[in-house]
Amino acid sequence: RTQFLTMAQGMPKAVEDELQKLIMKFMWTEGGHHFVSQQLLMAPVTHGGVALLDLSARNRAIDLMWIKTYLNLQRSRPRWTFLADALFAGAPTLASKRVARSVRVNPFLQQWDVSVRPMRPLPAPLRTMISTATRFNTSLSPLLPDEALRLALPIWYHIGMRGGRAAANSAAGRCLRERHLVKTV
Repeated sequence: RTQFLTMAQGMPKAVEDELQKLIMKFMWTEGGHHFVSQQLLMAPVTHGGVALLDLSARNRAIDLMWIKTYLNLQRSRPRWTFLADALFAGAPTLASKRVARSVRVNPFLQQWDVSVRPMRPLPAPLRTMISTATRFNTSLSPLLPDEALRLALPIWYHIGMRGGRAAANSAAGRCLRERHLVKTV
C-alpha cells in the first residue's frame, strides 16, 4: 500500500525513515546484537538475503520513473508535465536568472538550473524530482533521436551548446526570439 501511495503522492523522508525503522525493528530484536546486516537482509535470496524491501531504493526508483515520464516529449506526454515546465521556469537558480523566463522551456533540454530551495515557489514533489535527477546525474540523451524530437528541442540555451558567447544574448538572438518568435531548432 505504501508504494502505491508513494507513486501517487511521494513519500516524505521522515515517513520513509520511520517505516524503515519499523521494518528493521521487526527483523532485529530490540537492544540485541545484530548478527545479520541490513544490507544482507535486503539482498536477494540467491545471494543469501531474504529480499527485504529496501524502501529508500524503491522510493528513488519511483522518483526516477517520474523523471522518465517528464522527459517523454512525445504527443502522449501527460498534462502534468506542461504544468511542471511552467513551474520550473518560474523557479530558476540565482545563476540561471540571466535566462529570460520566456526562453526557459525545460531544464533537462536547456542549460539552466532549477532551484530546489524550500523558499522557491516549487511544490515538494517537483523539488524531489529535480534533486533526484541531480543526485543520479539524469539527463536527456537519446541514442538515436528521431526527426520529431530533434525539431522539438528548444534552440535557446540548448543542451548541446558549447561554452562561449551565447547567441541568445546577442542583438540578433533577441530579435529572433522576440520579433520572429523562434523557439525550436
